[in-house]
Amino acid sequence: MMIKGEIWRAKQAARVKAWREANQARIRAYRRQYYLAHRDAILSGQNARRKANPEARRVYEAAWRERNREKLRAYKQAWRERNRKRLRE
Repeated sequence: MMIKGEIWRAKQAARVKAWREANQARIRAYRRQYYLAHRDAILSGQNARRKANPEARRVYEAAWRERNREKLRAYKQAWRERNRKRLRE
């Protein structure tokens, strides 16, 4: 049996989802407009974090590797399986 708070949260989530679906075009247009208005700052910030500042790049890549550790492990394992024959030679 659901308690009152869970019912409210479920209804609220349904309302939010319905609103997003009804306003999806407006939301997309707003996001695009925001991106175009702030494109230089967004791109320069990304480049500064990843390319221009080696320390920031190291921190960013370390955090990315941490977030994607399982995916990377699976990818490396699949690569080893595919290249097992070549690795033995």
